[in-house]
Amino acid sequence: MPYARGASFPHPPRYLGRNAVPGNRMRPIVLLVCGLLSPLWLATGCAGDNAQTSTAAVRRAPVAVAEPGLQPPPFDPGLERYEREQLPGAVQGLEGVERAAWASESTLVVHLEDSKAGDRAHLCPTVERYPALRATRLQLQPPPGSGGAVRFLQCRPY
Repeated sequence: MPYARGASFPHPPRYLGRNAVPGNRMRPIVLLVCGLLSPLWLATGCAGDNAQTSTAAVRRAPVAVAEPGLQPPPFDPGLERYEREQLPGAVQGLEGVERAAWASESTLVVHLEDSKAGDRAHLCPTVERYPALRATRLQLQPPPGSGGAVRFLQCRPY
């Protein structure tokens, strides 16, 4: 039985699917528009006076200040470049170290003369003298043919 255009019926025929109800076609579009505009609506002050009071409360909140010893040193590219040139030589001068060279921006490869050398107490004091490079990762490379495993060491976290 054909239906007349614009005729209302309690539910659409099953063969037409869910898009047969006129409101269902617009629902995804309306939801999308509402979702995109809601942050803008919230940012422009939909809360009215409550937004002003909460802003005032935030302004009056005390600011936490870190202790001077806990703050990282200010970033100085010149200092980092200088320390990056100096650190391999300083590590290479340690007992039990054959040579040291940068493998990447954050990894210093340390070639050891003895597979037992290269412990934290031996290397970290030297690395920590360079503030810009304290978090450098050290790749401890055992001597060739020793059978020792490559180890990684990081004296300080980032």
